[in-house]
Amino acid sequence: MERLFRKYGVPRAIQCDNGPPFVSVRSPAGISRLSAWWISLGIVVVRSRPACPQDNGGHERMHRDIKAEVQRHPSNDLASEQRRLARFRQEFNHVRPHQALNGRTPAEVYRPTEKRKMVPIEHVYPDGIQPTLVYSCGSFLYQGQKYYISDCLRGYRIGIQYVNPLQVRAWFYEIDLGIIEVEPAVDDSIFDRTARKRHKSKTKLQRKPTATVNLS
Repeated sequence: MERLFRKYGVPRAIQCDNGPPFVSVRSPAGISRLSAWWISLGIVVVRSRPACPQDNGGHERMHRDIKAEVQRHPSNDLASEQRRLARFRQEFNHVRPHQALNGRTPAEVYRPTEKRKMVPIEHVYPDGIQPTLVYSCGSFLYQGQKYYISDCLRGYRIGIQYVNPLQVRAWFYEIDLGIIEVEPAVDDSIFDRTARKRHKSKTKLQRKPTATVNLS
């Protein structure tokens, strides 16, 4: 991806299916390590509907054509297969007209995007959403307590929005990561008052006069 972005520029959006490495079923909102990086670069990730390959119809058709071409005359080594695939790519992009493009080739309609550096975009969360860092363990801190969210988001800043004393909502840029159950906040003043009472009681015990024994 880095090589492609350097050559062609960072796209505004990427359309993908729901398989790895684009989606992680163990991460909130399905964000994978790869898609989290895309989002941090300002790329909109457009996912097809589950079990709907027709949403990526042009791409799926290209896979079918490649498979038919490779299987028609199989080679004995990888180098020969790679040359065959390179010829297919040249024909597909520059020679063969496409019905979906009104008889034009992909090379005729392709326009490179404005090239920009591959650096994360600093996202400013709105008022009421507290930015916090996801540590290398995939957890973040909220009111002094550690909560796990996802290894895929480690190193990024997420936004924490208060919902009620037992729940917060997590955000990653504009993506809703869902509700997280948290422990209720504890009033520190209660501990302060209790500590002061214990200190006074301990001080009184220390100041209590001790009995003396006359050994004479």
